[in-house]
Amino acid sequence: MALGRSTPVVPDRKDEHLHLFQELLSKGFSRARINGLVTDISDVPALNKNKKHTIEVAMDRLRIKRPEAGEQGKPRA
Repeated sequence: MALGRSTPVVPDRKDEHLHLFQELLSKGFSRARINGLVTDISDVPALNKNKKHTIEVAMDRLRIKRPEAGEQGKPRA
């Protein structure tokens, strides 16, 4: 599967990167390329913390959250 635009987030580093995937999900991202394999961020395979991984976030899709009830029209701080 081709990945449109992507941005490197983790260039060849050791770790499981669980915190990163949760942060990307909370920011609305839905797909990433992990060690060359495109995957849904909500269903990331387990990564070996002792091996180096390269992670790129896909910029071709973005989830937009709808405002919660009562949030529409509120100015942002």
